[in-house]
Amino acid sequence: MNKHTHENIRIVKRKGVGVTTLMSSTYILSPWNAHTECVLEVYTELLMRGAGKYSRAQFQDALGLLGSAIGISESDGRFTITVSALDENIPKTLSLLKTLLRKPSFSIKEFKNTKQYLNNQLDILKEDARYLAEQQFTKLVYDKRDPRYRNDITVLQKELRNVSLNEIKKLHNLIMENNSWVHTIGGHGTAIEAVKKFVIKEYGKYIASETPYISKAKSKAIALTHIPSKANIEFSLGYQTEVSFESKDYPALLFGLSVLGIPGGFSGRLMSTVREKEGLTYSIYLFADMIDKFEPITIRTYTFFAPKDTKKGLLSTLAQVDTIVKKGITEDELKRFKSILHTRNSLTNDALTKLMAKVHSHLCSNISEDEYALFEQAIQKLSVNDVNDALNEHLDSAKFSIAGAGPIKMVEKDIKALQ
Repeated sequence: MNKHTHENIRIVKRKGVGVTTLMSSTYILSPWNAHTECVLEVYTELLMRGAGKYSRAQFQDALGLLGSAIGISESDGRFTITVSALDENIPKTLSLLKTLLRKPSFSIKEFKNTKQYLNNQLDILKEDARYLAEQQFTKLVYDKRDPRYRNDITVLQKELRNVSLNEIKKLHNLIMENNSWVHTIGGHGTAIEAVKKFVIKEYGKYIASETPYISKAKSKAIALTHIPSKANIEFSLGYQTEVSFESKDYPALLFGLSVLGIPGGFSGRLMSTVREKEGLTYSIYLFADMIDKFEPITIRTYTFFAPKDTKKGLLSTLAQVDTIVKKGITEDELKRFKSILHTRNSLTNDALTKLMAKVHSHLCSNISEDEYALFEQAIQKLSVNDVNDALNEHLDSAKFSIAGAGPIKMVEKDIKALQ
């Protein structure tokens, strides 16, 4: 676990926007297990179901009349509240937010409805091959005490039944007493200052906290879930590296991974070969998941294959990994992807919503604005040798764990033979 050391409020200003957005996040530091996961899921859903004098419907109507929105989400142990409102309606919207935070209803009726709703959602996920492949992948890669570890659906449904309303209230008090909230405020004009004053008053003085992630190297493994009703097999494959944002090789490795499988379009080698040339899938992208600048990134590839193409598709995917490690990237790819990455970053910076998400992600990940600026500069200064050395040092297809979900019975032996 590592502590945040930077400021806890960042401002993103854009002229002529007319809308102000607030993103506030904190970590859940309770011991992570299936029960904790269920308590947090119930809390995240229940919090918006009534507060103060408002019922669930009345609270939503009050927001709707203002043209405002409040969203609650949880991901990998990070709890986030997002608020968006027209500048002139910021005071009334913040008043509603205060009511939500200080006087949540947590009624028995809504508590029971929430648990039933979440149980139904888990039933639906039993047939969601993409979700199950991702869920199994987290079990192969992360320690079970890590919030990124996703428990089996049957385990979650069992623990969901045991969640009590008293636990929800205790969690809410814990969250509201937590001084490790970080905030990103975006917009223009005096509304930003009003939101900043609200944040300082309502969330209290910032105190650096630990992050809840546990890095623990795991050996290559394979996990398969049979879903006979599906036509294709969804896959999530990769591993947790030893490279973090703070590593000197991070810019070069990230660049090389972009050449291999940058999400969106056909620019990456995986899309241009496994899909376009070989026709084995419709979509195949590679992500470098980073949760905190101190934590090693996880290389994760998403794709799917028809059963008849599964063996060939997986072999082709791993072969592309081997090829880029052995032969490296070219001068043309270096020039082209520097342009692609620069353009994508510029487009993100031009859109307030995307820029807010990026800035807030960096804030939550303990990355300062100066650190990220240096990272962007480092990307543009990379040489072919820099990238190829990093790929050769840190990318290895032999470490790839494979999680698949779909009609796997007929190809199970072929997949397991890859271990």
